Amino acid sequence: MKTFAYIAFVAIILVSAGCIWRFKSASATGETEPNVVKELAGRAATAADLKEFIAPIRDQLSASNRASAHIEFIPLSVDDPLASKLSGSAYWPKDQPTPADIEGNALHFLAQIRLEQLPEKLGFPKTGLLQFFIQSNDFYGANFEGNYSIKALAKPKHFKVVHRPIIAAQYDVLIARGAEMLPHAAAKAYGMTFTHTTETLSLADFRSNKLFDELSYYQALEQFANRHGISEDSLWNFVADSQSGAAHKLETS
Repeated sequence: MKTFAYIAFVAIILVSAGCIWRFKSASATGETEPNVVKELAGRAATAADLKEFIAPIRDQLSASNRASAHIEFIPLSVDDPLASKLSGSAYWPKDQPTPADIEGNALHFLAQIRLEQLPEKLGFPKTGLLQFFIQSNDFYGANFEGNYSIKALAKPKHFKVVHRPIIAAQYDVLIARGAEMLPHAAAKAYGMTFTHTTETLSLADFRSNKLFDELSYYQALEQFANRHGISEDSLWNFVADSQSGAAHKLETS
């Protein structure tokens, strides 16, 4: 389903991590050297700057309000392969091959969700199980191979999203397998609880680029910072703290 494809994209991107490092040099006298990174120059951003930056798209953001379910994790004292959970053992139908990528490499269980436990306003199917499996590599199965389109990122080459409309009474259990390059402790199971809420499109969402006319979000931020004499890093951090949309969650597309 389209919704599940989008969830797959969100899940893979949320477990992928990246760091941007910028460096600043100073002379012995404390003066900034000529090779100082441009983004570090300028004053610190303020709440008023954020309000002004958001103002041209505020109505569009308000119109993007949609249902969401925030997820909290609770350690499970007893692992349950049928629970909504992160890591641990997993439900798997009998006599079916274990999940693998397009090259035949075994995938690792990341999470699963009992759909009947989700708030109805999300519009998901009301029964069954949604499961996520990823590869143990630098990007946890995301398709960062040169084509960064949303369609390419969502193609399940090295990850898998499985919807089980029916949970069989008789089933196999996939035992947790650890690996060095996983974003979670595979053997430690955490149950999930879901809280219904609503939220607008975050500026970190790829769809927010459409809100800035011909500019991407990053270009719009850069131009605004330069126009107002603000440090790009400072404005970036200010916007990210309040508009990133970061959370463990499910949402409608």
